[in-house]
Amino acid sequence: MIQKFNVMLPPGQAVLVTPTSGILINVPDINFSWRSASPRVTAYRLLVSTQQSLANPVIDDSTIATTFKVVHAADLPDGHTYYWTVRAQNESGWSSSAEVRNFKIDASSVGIAAPGAGAFSTVQPNPMTSEAHIRFTLDRSESVSLKIFNLLGACVSTIADGRLKPDHYDLRWTATGLTSGVYLYQLRVGDRVDVGRIVLAR
Repeated sequence: MIQKFNVMLPPGQAVLVTPTSGILINVPDINFSWRSASPRVTAYRLLVSTQQSLANPVIDDSTIATTFKVVHAADLPDGHTYYWTVRAQNESGWSSSAEVRNFKIDASSVGIAAPGAGAFSTVQPNPMTSEAHIRFTLDRSESVSLKIFNLLGACVSTIADGRLKPDHYDLRWTATGLTSGVYLYQLRVGDRVDVGRIVLAR
């Protein structure tokens, strides 16, 4: 009688997405994101170090259940080159490390204002899976700009850019083709600016 056994191997390497190698980061939060190359991954380990060998990491988190992690840039002093990679885990163990990427922090230059008090817009749902609604009210005709940025400061979507009449507005953002992670929306109404975070969790 021939018996068959299913042998599970450790997962393949994750595929790093952001931040890209050699980038200078000048936003408040860093969105580390990657794609899984294997099914049935149970955890990911993010390593960030000032050494290319990844010795003495400043971040060593092996409890990540999603394919992204957001880190406050202020927790990583500027002036250093940082190296990062990810490993994946399943029931059989850990994968080898993905490629090692590097980036620098420029805390003296912030591309997007941080969210603050006095917000005049709301976002629902948040976290979102595919689309979110950004709602606000105009009591007079105003020049309005609504844009979505990733955490590297790049604009990924422009939802509104023009003059709007007084009304209650419900503007929809559909995150087509974007990876899970944290995004920032920037709503300019006249001389007022509202910035908030939207979590995309697919």
